[in-house]
Amino acid sequence: MNLAREHLGKIIRLDVLTVVTLPDNVFRQGEILVLFNNTEKFTTLESKVANNYRSAIGINKNFFEIPPRALINIVFVADDTAILTVGL
Repeated sequence: MNLAREHLGKIIRLDVLTVVTLPDNVFRQGEILVLFNNTEKFTTLESKVANNYRSAIGINKNFFEIPPRALINIVFVADDTAILTVGL
C-alpha cells in the first residue's frame, strides 16, 4: 500500500498484512498520517523519506515494524523528516 495525500486526515486501517510505503516528496511539514494495524501480526512500514525517526529512538532508518493492534502517528516536522510514534 502506497500512502498518498488522500490519506491525510483519516485513520488508515490495515486489515490485511501488507508492506506500507511512505513515499518521498509527497507530504509537507506539519502534516500528519495515522495508521492502525488491525491484524494479529507485525507489518512493515518502508519509508522513502530522507530522514525517519521513531519517537524516543534517535536512529534514522527506513524500515519500521508496526506491532499488532497498534496505532502509528507519522508527523512531518520538515518536508524531508518524519517522526513516528507508536501507541499500543
